[in-house]
Amino acid sequence: MKTNYDNLTEHNATLAKQCIAADAFVKTFPEKAASLYGKAVNTFLAVICCNNDIAFDRTKDLTLINMIGAAYSYGVISKYEKGVLDDMRYAAYLADNPRIAGKTIDTKTLIEKVISFFGMVMRYYHLENEQYSEDNLPIGDCEVISVMKSFEMDTAYDKVYLASEEGGGYAIVAQYVLHHSEISDEVFSYLAEEDLKRRFTSCRTVLRPEVIPHQPGNNIICVKTSVPEGYVSLSFDDISNLYTEQRLKLIVNLAKVIFDLHSSERPIALGGFEPSDIWISYKGLKCVISGLESKIKSCVNTESNIKADIKSFAYIAASLLPEYEKIPTAGLLIKHVLMGSGKSNMDRIYPILKKEVAHFAFESVQLNEVLDRPSSEFYEALKNGLLEIKEEKEKFNENKAEEKQEEPLAEEVDFDEMYSKVFND
Repeated sequence: MKTNYDNLTEHNATLAKQCIAADAFVKTFPEKAASLYGKAVNTFLAVICCNNDIAFDRTKDLTLINMIGAAYSYGVISKYEKGVLDDMRYAAYLADNPRIAGKTIDTKTLIEKVISFFGMVMRYYHLENEQYSEDNLPIGDCEVISVMKSFEMDTAYDKVYLASEEGGGYAIVAQYVLHHSEISDEVFSYLAEEDLKRRFTSCRTVLRPEVIPHQPGNNIICVKTSVPEGYVSLSFDDISNLYTEQRLKLIVNLAKVIFDLHSSERPIALGGFEPSDIWISYKGLKCVISGLESKIKSCVNTESNIKADIKSFAYIAASLLPEYEKIPTAGLLIKHVLMGSGKSNMDRIYPILKKEVAHFAFESVQLNEVLDRPSSEFYEALKNGLLEIKEEKEKFNENKAEEKQEEPLAEEVDFDEMYSKVFND
């Protein structure tokens, strides 16, 4: 995995190794990271003094404070650079002597010091184009692969990462930073006290989150959700090659996940989710859902959150199974949701869908044969309200144009009345 010191390794492998070891604790245990960076500063000063023929009479004079002072007095480092090294030296000293410090260093404070030290080291080795990136820092036993989501004003998390775990497999890691916003501070306080394992233990079809061990009082808390072996993130490109019966099975399994989520002993509602939150095992077309790591505390089982989940399910169901309208009652329910009705719920959709698909007559075709555009584009257009459901229905039945003309337009149909007749009569 990429580190902040990959290019430095070619110039000074020992210094790079020490810096990489320190980086591994910056986000979780910054006090320990500061102590390890103290060793890196010591190595760097030894290099500076050696390269500039700065000698010391006695071994006991080989302290950081003496080496920094000597390098400065010889004119080898500037006043600014002396300040950078002194700052890192003092941070390491306080980390090693917590009783003297009186308080612990946090990730934000340490990163500010490390960035300055990093810049000085890179200039010394003529690597000025290198930049220190927080996204290259490991988080516990997780190595970051990519950034999936970034902070927006209506979110509590700072970033959500896709990461690989030390023992193999993948994980989703949400990072929460203190004082981003009122909602982030509220969630931060919640994470500092709540037992997530106990809170989410009853949800078997969702990926349960856990707080990554960290230094008490740190300004960052990270939450990890491990992805089961054999599961991959939902990809519209992969789904486009699936046949109707496979896509139908996948939609039923997704419906069960949401149904279980809403009806568990301690029900949870995500308040909506994205395709990237869904993980699929193509071996059995089973699926699980994450998103919990980025929606901590906001996943309360409120009516609005439940409706948002059902709407997300309907968007994905219609995008992966455009033939949904041919399923008698379940298809009507899904269409009802897509057209804005809030009456449908998973207690009704999932049991009916599961029952009806057993008798559903379908033509076995791939998704890319059904849609006239990539399914990812279809999903985005549907989610953003750029498609009229009735128009899409006509596309799915182009071969029955004359028959369509005899049917009433979707806007003329009173779906509330139809719903009432189906379920209440």
